[in-house]
Parts: sequence; C-alpha cells; structure tokens
Amino acid sequence: MWDYGTQVARLIPNRLHARVVRIVEGRAEEDTFPTAYRTNTRGAVEQLASAAGLRVESFEYLSQYPNYLMFSGFVFFLGMCFEKLISHVHWLRFLRGWILVTLRKP
Repeated sequence: MWDYGTQVARLIPNRLHARVVRIVEGRAEEDTFPTAYRTNTRGAVEQLASAAGLRVESFEYLSQYPNYLMFSGFVFFLGMCFEKLISHVHWLRFLRGWILVTLRKP
C-alpha cells in the first residue's frame, strides 16, 4: 500500500497508466492493466479471507526490484538504496512493494 510504485499509480489516472508504462518501461500499452488497490493491507486480507471462510496462515512483506525507475540511472540507484534500506530495517517492512499471503481453509 505504501511503496512508491503504488503511490505513483494512485496519483496517475488509470486511463494514463498504459502510456506512462510505455514511456518509463518500454512495455507495450496493451500489456498494462487497470489497477484497483483493495487487498494490500493485512487488515483487508484478513477481512476478505474471513468472509471467504479462510484464515491467514502467513503474511509477509517482500521487497521488489525498482524496475519502474530504470528510466534514469541515478533514480534507479536511489531506488536500489531505498529497497536495501527497507529490506534490512524490520519496522520499515510495510514500505515493501509486494505481499505474500498464505491462506488456509479451516
């Protein structure tokens, strides 16, 4: 929820995402899909899992490769430094870009 990629995506309207991704990453516009951030906090995951009759067995924050920042060597370097920091400082884990959740059917 709080990683830089998500925050930038929230600031840019969905209708412009494909164009931005094409410019920044060089990816084809048809390979970009609308984003809808609804399940990217532990509370949201637990609520949806419970509603589906499941329980959260594990919830882990994972770091990401700052590929969104490859348009600039300097900005990419800053992104790598940031990723290194949040992957080593436990209380900053909520800033990591991905979550891995294991759900179990009781």
